[in-house]
Amino acid sequence: MSFVLLVACGGASDDVRRPRVGNAKLPVFPSSPWGKVFEFDAAFTLGNVASGGATQVLRAEVTDLRQVGDARVARLGWSTGPATGVQADVTLAAGAQPGPHQIVESPRGLAFFAAGTTDAQIEAALGSPDTWMFPMPSEARPELAGPEGQRARLGERDGAPLYCYSVEQPEPCAAGCAGEICVASEAGLVSVGGAWSPDGLLYEAAP
Repeated sequence: MSFVLLVACGGASDDVRRPRVGNAKLPVFPSSPWGKVFEFDAAFTLGNVASGGATQVLRAEVTDLRQVGDARVARLGWSTGPATGVQADVTLAAGAQPGPHQIVESPRGLAFFAAGTTDAQIEAALGSPDTWMFPMPSEARPELAGPEGQRARLGERDGAPLYCYSVEQPEPCAAGCAGEICVASEAGLVSVGGAWSPDGLLYEAAP
């Protein structure tokens, strides 16, 4: 299995904020913990741990679901702001590595792509033997490392398995070069931290 982080220039289309399904039926991966993210109108609110989650939140909204080759793709729109105030759109990235704006899951594994990456670029990357994708960790293999500081690990949250995916560039590296996102099968997105948050802090879903 393999993982890729691919940066593409250009913005999302004007209708990206309106969830849609480009195909009548998306591929299904029954053992995947990402199922909640591949649901119509899915949205997740994570609180800033340092503030007790009361003053600043990070929100992720599924704005597009589609199939690319044998993979399913979920586009996430990220925003941040006061828990009860106006939210501002944000772009997540760890140095040159794009954050989880497009989550791509195929039989080969999981990959994150920048918001402007096209379907043709995604399909080409997934078809390349040089592409390394995140495998899914398990009890037999609780931590899996790839090139360029990419890692998948199995943890625990409220007695349930927690699946975390991270990237960390080696030293020397400027601040904001490491990020991690975690999901749980029943809850969906449960935490985002490091460079994959707007201020480098940890954001978590309420228990």
